[in-house]
Amino acid sequence: MSLHLPPLLKRAVPLGLKKKLKAALDFIEERRFAGSLAGRRFTPPKTGPAVNYGGKAPSTGGFLHGGRVKLAHLEEAYPETDNFNILYLVSSALPPHAHVLADWAADCGAKVALNQNGVGYPGWAGPDYDEINIPMRAVMGKANYVAYQSRFCQQSADKWLMKPSCPVEVIYNCVDTDVFTPPAEPLPARPIRLLAAGSHYQDYRVISLLAAGALLLKKGLEVEIWVAGGLKWPGAEQETRKLIDNLKLDGRVKFLGGYTQNQAADIYRSCHILVHSKYNDPCPTVVIEAMACGLPVIGSASGGMGELVGDSAGALIDVPQSWERTYFPGASELASAVEKVAGNIEVLSKQSRARAVERFGKGEWLARHGAMFNRLLAG
Repeated sequence: MSLHLPPLLKRAVPLGLKKKLKAALDFIEERRFAGSLAGRRFTPPKTGPAVNYGGKAPSTGGFLHGGRVKLAHLEEAYPETDNFNILYLVSSALPPHAHVLADWAADCGAKVALNQNGVGYPGWAGPDYDEINIPMRAVMGKANYVAYQSRFCQQSADKWLMKPSCPVEVIYNCVDTDVFTPPAEPLPARPIRLLAAGSHYQDYRVISLLAAGALLLKKGLEVEIWVAGGLKWPGAEQETRKLIDNLKLDGRVKFLGGYTQNQAADIYRSCHILVHSKYNDPCPTVVIEAMACGLPVIGSASGGMGELVGDSAGALIDVPQSWERTYFPGASELASAVEKVAGNIEVLSKQSRARAVERFGKGEWLARHGAMFNRLLAG
C-alpha cells in the first residue's frame, strides 16, 4: 500500500517516520485482507491438479514480463480456478499479502508451491534490500515445494532468504520453441544488428552497448543497434539521445519501445546477436527466447547467465562476483565479444537454437510442473 500524503507534508515527514507509517498502513490492509478471507473456506478437489495463481495469471499475448510470462504458459495447461488444491506463486509476481493467502489456502487443505526467482541484496537494491525479501521469505516459510529458476536463484535465496525445509528443485524458465523460431531465410550478413531487449532499469545495459557500437563502427564493422523495451531509469531518453549525437550514431539506433509476447519473436528474428549485460540476472527469459530464435548471446558471466548460455551459445564476459556492488562489461569488452561472435555467427546461431530446444522447451517445463503438482497432491 502506498503512503498517500499531501506533497508538502510528504516532504516534511522524516524518512524513518514514513516507513513506520507505511508499515502501520500495510498491517491494517493485511488484517483487512485476512478478514475478507476468513469466511471463504473451501474444500480442495481430491483429483487432478487444480491450480490458483493468486489472481496473477495473464493471457499470453499482452505486455508481459518477469513472473507473468511463465504464469501465462502454466495457465494454458492448468487454467486458474478458485476451486483449487494447489496455490502456485511466483516470487517476481506475488499478489498482495501473499503469505496471508498462503496461510488461508493451507488452512483449507491446499498445497503451496513457490517459484523462486531473484532476491534483494545490497548491490542491487541498496540498504533497504530486505524490504524486497520479506514477502518472499514469508511465502517460502509456508511452501510445501520450492522450484528455483536457476542454481544461482537457489544460492542467492539460501543466502538472503532462508533454506526451506520442504522439497526443492531447479526448473529453468522455458520458451515455446514452436513459436520462437529462427527466421525462414537468413538475415543479410551486414549490417550486424545488435539487440538489447527487456525492461531497461539499469542505464549501463543501453549506454555501454551504444558506446560499443561506436567502437565497432570505427573498426570498420557495420552494425546497427535495436533497443526493445522501455528505458526505465531517470532521464533515460535525454541521456541516450545526447549520447547518440555525441557518438555520431544517428541512423544506427532504433528504439522499439514496449512490445508484447506476440511481437517478441519477430523482433528477435530481425536481429543477429542479443546483448544482455545485466549483472547477476537470475534466469532471464529474454535470453532463452533469443536463443530459440537462433541468436547467440553476449553478456556478463554472472547470475544465471552461465547456466543458460553455456559454452556453445555465445560469449560471456568475466566480471567480479559481488553482492555489494554492480559490475558490467565495458564498451571495449562488448565490442571485442561482438567481433568474436560475428566471426562465427552461423555456427553459434545453430548452437543457440539447439541448446534452447534441448534444455528450455515449454513441453518439458510443463511436464516437470505436472510431476511437481502430482507429488504435492500425493503428500
